[in-house]
Amino acid sequence: MPPRTRSGRSERLENERLMLAGPVNICGFPSLPVELLLEVTSHLARVPIPSYTQSVYHARYLAHHNTLRSLSQTCRSLRSIFLLHVWRRIEVCASKWIDSERHSGRKILNIISKDIATELVLQLEIVTIRDPTLAQYVQVVNVILQSYCYDRVLAELARCLALFPNLHTLQVLGLREEITYRVFKGLTFPQIRTLVVPSPGHYILAACPNVKDVTCIGGCPEAFWRTLFAHCPNVVSLGDFGRTDCAEVINVVAQRLPNLEKITFDIRNPTLTPDAILNLSVFKRLHTVCFDFNEGYLFNGDPYTMADLVRKRRAVMVAFKNIPQRDGVQKRLVVKQERQSEVFMFDATLS
Repeated sequence: MPPRTRSGRSERLENERLMLAGPVNICGFPSLPVELLLEVTSHLARVPIPSYTQSVYHARYLAHHNTLRSLSQTCRSLRSIFLLHVWRRIEVCASKWIDSERHSGRKILNIISKDIATELVLQLEIVTIRDPTLAQYVQVVNVILQSYCYDRVLAELARCLALFPNLHTLQVLGLREEITYRVFKGLTFPQIRTLVVPSPGHYILAACPNVKDVTCIGGCPEAFWRTLFAHCPNVVSLGDFGRTDCAEVINVVAQRLPNLEKITFDIRNPTLTPDAILNLSVFKRLHTVCFDFNEGYLFNGDPYTMADLVRKRRAVMVAFKNIPQRDGVQKRLVVKQERQSEVFMFDATLS
């Protein structure tokens, strides 16, 4: 009788474990192609990045995370597919207490605040303490901070960000300036490439030296611009900067970030005039201009709105004509709507 080798014992134990676990489910829903399963779940609502608001989102935005998590716990076959997709996004921006049937009040707001904080800490704990192997799969962190245990929750978030080696996108809403400074002072997150924060987030911005895409929600104060120019030389995409004077921003950014490739404007900004848009020609690598149609300026076929858009579109095309054409790069104007979630593409290189 041949000796029982270590590899033989390991193989036997693994076979016994598989037998106890039962057969892999290859019938019904789990038998569908992986690409089809992921396509179906991709249509579930997710909190947008960048966000248009710093308020807690409607309960329907819980569907994506909850559905993926439920599928990953259904059977071994689905677990192997969905477990990693569950934890690609740490997303805590919505509450089950916000829907069309419930009314806001101080008691409900306190419950929401506690639920948001508890869920965020729970998700962070799962991927860093209960199963640290999941930390490597986290690519997006999209969270909103509430008043409940604010200091401790923010400190825990900062601790965990350093444990996600493949994290590339970070959106943090609801920041407070003084506490954010204390928590993030001296920290560095070189892996982050996309950052979306309100104005107190310039303390986080200073900790992301390799960031390429930056959006400041609600307008950019002077401290935000100083931090951006001093610590983030690789930025090539600049998100909506609120009601700041567009001509002034273009002039200053052109000097400090000459390699800018994409810029986004709030269409409601009264300083976004055709003359200001013409100044975009100073960016010799610019290929994408975005107009955001947010609440209060809906693209509904109104003649004034249409005429205003046409004037601004023409100004973008004139600016693009004065920017050198690069091989393989198409210049474009993107017009985005918040509620309809539509994107209008214009070939701005055409006359």
